[in-house]
Amino acid sequence: MEQQQSKSLFARAQRFFLSSMGCASSNVGREELSLALPLSCDRGEAGSGPSRSFREGYDLKGKLGKGAFAQVHLAHRVPEGSAVAVKITDLRGAHREDRVDADPKVRRAVEREVVILRRVGVQDYCVNYFEDYTEGLLAYIVMERCDMTLLQALERSSEFTERTLVRIFREMLQGVRSIHQLGVIHRDIKPDNFLCTGEHSTVKLCDFGLADVLPSPAAELKGVYGTAPFMSPEMLAAIGYGAATDVWSLGVIAYVLLFGRFPYQPVEATAKAMKAAIVAGVPAPSFRPKSSLDPGNQCRISADALEFLHAALDRNKASRPTASAALSMAWLNEAAASTQWGVPSLRPMLFAAKRVGAFDVRGNSPHDKSSGVD
Repeated sequence: MEQQQSKSLFARAQRFFLSSMGCASSNVGREELSLALPLSCDRGEAGSGPSRSFREGYDLKGKLGKGAFAQVHLAHRVPEGSAVAVKITDLRGAHREDRVDADPKVRRAVEREVVILRRVGVQDYCVNYFEDYTEGLLAYIVMERCDMTLLQALERSSEFTERTLVRIFREMLQGVRSIHQLGVIHRDIKPDNFLCTGEHSTVKLCDFGLADVLPSPAAELKGVYGTAPFMSPEMLAAIGYGAATDVWSLGVIAYVLLFGRFPYQPVEATAKAMKAAIVAGVPAPSFRPKSSLDPGNQCRISADALEFLHAALDRNKASRPTASAALSMAWLNEAAASTQWGVPSLRPMLFAAKRVGAFDVRGNSPHDKSSGVD
């Protein structure tokens, strides 16, 4: 079903381009023709974008990824041919088969994402934002095209040790710190929402579809968003949350890459069981890998790494470090990391992390996809 919806959205986008250029085929149905008639060319904020349409500026190519009712496609700028990534959202939402107009909730979510991207999309460790279009019932957000996913970068790395993770987490934290300084909370920090690009595989935070802005520094957000294993206790307990919820999620990422399992790993591998374990705090994290992954107890994690994990996974959100404070911790000290030549390979932990669903390798993670509008 998801595959059919995926093909349908791409096909409708392509038909929209053709019909708008006067090349529509004779068997295009009423739905497709209605999509070819732009309801608006909403730029979000007045004067923020070029006057030409998306189809005039870009040549749409294959799919890079997908969400509930959005897809990310490769596209080439016309005429220079440079590559970009384009997020295409069907504004009709979840019940699109029954709608001929935009779902107000989806439209508002896209507008919020664009506003946030304009804030964060110029930061060094966030995927760059270029422009956006709304044409017919399709919204297009044009962004930087990165080279690979975080998983691909880890798998291609010549070594995978604590030293590897120190560099990656420094860049992750710098991305999260930069958005927090702008009052933005991501709410879906997970490995799949980091991409790598450039000669040195710089790590960049992406996908702000569930992000929101704090109305004031002392304010808190409500609602459950994100992906189950990476959700914070305060989010799931509905007691309000702020920037600390993203730091918790980073702690979960570090834990699963260092130990090959989630800090709260219930017997039943379901989103419901995972959320219950996080809220209850049981079974408590062991801060070591399963014995089957490290039978000789050779995979010793440094004391500095353990200090970082305990701090990031502090169940008290008030005492959890900020992203800025975390960057000052000993584990993130690059000079110290450069001396860790003797540390063992964490490659078995990466394989185990894939098995438990830390990465959505084939779109069939046992845990739920990002909740909310994405």
